[in-house]
Amino acid sequence: MEFQPELYDYDFRAIYDTIKEYYPIEGGYKQYTRETLKTFDGYKKINQLVDENFFNKRNYKERWTAFQKFLQGSIDKKMDDAHTLVDTCFGGGVTIDKLVTPEYAKTKMLHYFISVFGPYYTVYAMDRSEVKLPTKMGPSKNEETRILSYHANHVATVSPVFEYELAFLQLQTKIKEWFPTYKFIPYDIGISTIDGISAYVQTYGGNIDAYSDSIYTGLFGPSVPPRCPLRGDQRFGFSEWIKPFSKTETELLEVLKQHIAQTASPPVREQTSLHKVWKLKHWKLAPTAQKPQGMFGMEMIDVMDLTDSGKVICATGKRKVPEIIGCKMEGDNLIFNALVFYKILRISPNELEVVMHVDIAAGSIAIKGALCEMTYETMIEWSDL
Repeated sequence: MEFQPELYDYDFRAIYDTIKEYYPIEGGYKQYTRETLKTFDGYKKINQLVDENFFNKRNYKERWTAFQKFLQGSIDKKMDDAHTLVDTCFGGGVTIDKLVTPEYAKTKMLHYFISVFGPYYTVYAMDRSEVKLPTKMGPSKNEETRILSYHANHVATVSPVFEYELAFLQLQTKIKEWFPTYKFIPYDIGISTIDGISAYVQTYGGNIDAYSDSIYTGLFGPSVPPRCPLRGDQRFGFSEWIKPFSKTETELLEVLKQHIAQTASPPVREQTSLHKVWKLKHWKLAPTAQKPQGMFGMEMIDVMDLTDSGKVICATGKRKVPEIIGCKMEGDNLIFNALVFYKILRISPNELEVVMHVDIAAGSIAIKGALCEMTYETMIEWSDL
């Protein structure tokens, strides 16, 4: 999956800018040879940061030993320093559970990674096992037999769910206490790729695989991407990357908040009037709704400000960004455009019931008529969202 700097309501451009600073992702890195790549400024910065953070004893003690002691004093679990020389991050583990026999070991562990390139970290859990088996050291019958260990990563849990939930959230909280400006890299972003990240591994030696161009590799190092089945929400952490409001959006939000305060005032709140701020309470498909042919999706209007006639201030999506759309009343119908209108079924001082009607056709995708029944309630605080 190719990395997208901007994705729907989210802004990941800071990640792209960081990667660009250290890797030849622009300008065609394939024009370089292995020797000329070693002169690339970004690689010089990588080597300098690795030296400063991991080979300078004083820096390591101040930056990473102190952090690990902080975690050990905050989390009542066995802690491990898991940094490897191939990675550009400080890494560690929190053992959640472990079963050991002479021939077998099973471990449940949270892993965390703190990038040295910028304000980024990630966390996931790994269920791992080790078996010890007799193994011939060569093809001959007389060859020596030794007991060797074989390891397997079974599943990575990439969000705070199931048996990892509490410990995952606690670890995140402590990381944010120590690094308050750092942001979580979600799994879906971590495994997305930018062509050119792998050039570093190719230049200095290492194995190339499907994750060598990944954001995980670029920010944390080649050993970080989990190469096993997954559990959990692969978009966990996206909420930290929601786009900030623009100046115009911020100004419109202030108007919306004023209208919310007006809706909450006793004289208006007790009136049966359409001209209030409404927030979506619940919805369901209309009984007569036809099933769309092909893929179909539509965002609900989460917040609908009908204070002023002739226009609606709406807020939808994860950002709840306010925007103005035109509308007009025709009988009991609130018409937004030729494709969508709301038929008003019931209105009271506190609730508004409508049926959304649509008329959409695009190639094989077509749907017309009543789509869903929606109930709105008066909105008296912006924090109600």
